Amino acid sequence: MKKKEEKKETKKISKKVDTKKESKKVDKIKASSNSEWSKIVKTAIWVLVIFAFFYGLTYVIVGDFSFGSDDEEIEVAIQYDEIIAGASFNMNTEKYLVVYYDSTSDEASEIESAIYTYEYSNSDPLRVYTVDLANALNAYAIADESNKTPTNASELAINGPTLIRFRDGNVREYIEGLDNVVDYLS
Repeated sequence: MKKKEEKKETKKISKKVDTKKESKKVDKIKASSNSEWSKIVKTAIWVLVIFAFFYGLTYVIVGDFSFGSDDEEIEVAIQYDEIIAGASFNMNTEKYLVVYYDSTSDEASEIESAIYTYEYSNSDPLRVYTVDLANALNAYAIADESNKTPTNASELAINGPTLIRFRDGNVREYIEGLDNVVDYLS
C-alpha cells in the first residue's frame, strides 16, 4: 500500500511540475509576443524620430517649405528651339529650318545673332530649330564630307555650319558654310 501511495504522490508531484512547466511555456510565449510588439513599437518610434530629425534639418537648410503661394506666379518655359540631330526630320511643323553648328566655336555668336535677326525681323518667319554639334548626342551627324540629300536622321552628314530647310519632314534646301547660313538668315 505504501507503494501505491508513493506512486499517487509522485504522480501529483509530477502533475504539479508539468503544470508549472506548462505555465512557464505560456509565460514565455506571452513574453515573446510582448517582446515582438515592443520591438515593432520601438522601431516605429525610431522611424518617426529619424523622420522628424530630417524634416527639421531640411527646414533649417531651406528656411521654409513654401513652394509658391497663390499670389505668386511661376512661369514655366519649355525650350523647343534646340533639338538633337535625330529629331530634325520629325518636327510637328509643316515648314521649318534647322541650323547645325558648334556652340563652342568662335562663329557661334554670329550664327545665334543671325537666327535672332531672322526671327524678329521677318513678318512671318519659319520656325528655327538649332542642333548643337558640340553635344555628344549629335556626334554621329558630324562628317568630313556632307550629305546634301539626306532622307532620314541616320543619313545626316554635317560638315561645319549648315542650314537645312524642311517641308513635311523632307529636305527642301541645304545651305552649307558660315557665310551662306548667315546670308540666308539675314
